[in-house]
Amino acid sequence: MSSERRAALEALESPRERFGMLLKEMQARPELMAGLEKQLEQRDRFAERFTQKETMVVRDGRALGAAGGDGLFTTGFTLLRHEASVRDWNDGEEVREIYYPEICELVKTQTGATHAFCANHLRRNSDLGDVVSKLFGVATAPIQSVHNDFTAVYGEEVLRSFESGGGGAGFGNVEEMKAAGVTPELMRSSRLLMVNTWRSVSPEPLARNPLAVCDVRTVGLEELVANRLGGNADSLEVYGSMFNPDHEWYSYAGMNQDEVLLIKTFDSEMQPFVPTLHTSFEIPDTAEDAPARRSCEARVLCLLPKESAAKL
Repeated sequence: MSSERRAALEALESPRERFGMLLKEMQARPELMAGLEKQLEQRDRFAERFTQKETMVVRDGRALGAAGGDGLFTTGFTLLRHEASVRDWNDGEEVREIYYPEICELVKTQTGATHAFCANHLRRNSDLGDVVSKLFGVATAPIQSVHNDFTAVYGEEVLRSFESGGGGAGFGNVEEMKAAGVTPELMRSSRLLMVNTWRSVSPEPLARNPLAVCDVRTVGLEELVANRLGGNADSLEVYGSMFNPDHEWYSYAGMNQDEVLLIKTFDSEMQPFVPTLHTSFEIPDTAEDAPARRSCEARVLCLLPKESAAKL
């Protein structure tokens, strides 16, 4: 018995009161155990639903785009023609020096942002990685689970990170943002968008493990599950999703190096915030000798005037 518990019992006026308290706790113990068992059963059922595999129809995103049906502020995604100047996608320094400014300028043009900043990028190769690294690590292999990189709390986390000088679960490049004239007041008065940009960097058209994106208008809040990577308060909170047969999925077959997919993964003016879910998936009957997927994704944080929310 803890010292605090012993002190609480000794503070009671009579042995009868102390005995009554102990008896009540003993009687409650089976109920407590039953409650714990129920929680464990619920957790197991949730884990089973969250990790279940389902077969879904993946529609042709190119047909959707040709009909004018896609868009960052409608479906949550759009495919654009864009020829990057990078020659070696394996050279991280070249990607940072050349690609970051290019992709920021493209996203600014598409969103009307006054400021755009790229803090990091990820290169993925379908020949690398294992199940554990895909689910829990900073993977170099495609991630085959339905998710979104941010949740509704991300805007405040970005602001806290900016005000504290960086780190935590917020956004990098704080010094670059401040050098561009960004202040806490500007951050608070702006609409914050995060746009994930995704492209194939293989010389051949994409044939293995393409990316599927879900029409945000078919996503419900009830299937979303927030989880912090790393399990601590300073880590990034992301959304996973349980299966919903109403989700409508799209992919862009045969993407090449001169195309880039833009995905809106956070919007501070979207109330309630509904994410653009995405995942890698396997194409049935993919040829065994099909080239591995090699891709590069870069996140671009945008600041827009809040009044733009009524226009987009």
